[in-house]
Amino acid sequence: MMAAFETARGPFPRATIAVNAGLAALGIPRLNELRLQLGWRAFRSRRGTDLGALEPAGFRALTDETVRSALEDPRSD
Repeated sequence: MMAAFETARGPFPRATIAVNAGLAALGIPRLNELRLQLGWRAFRSRRGTDLGALEPAGFRALTDETVRSALEDPRSD
């Protein structure tokens, strides 16, 4: 039944994702560190309470600032 539905519906459109060239150049260790920093900053931004209440726009701003600071960091991979 689902195969018939998928055939009738057709393929989903491809998602477009903006690529940050600076992030693409980071090595795996730095990307892992960046993920940890982002999680910690999100936790601290809520002071440890109701992490689910972090609005999408706030999380986007927090992510942009975390990525910007990681790209400005002179450490090499």
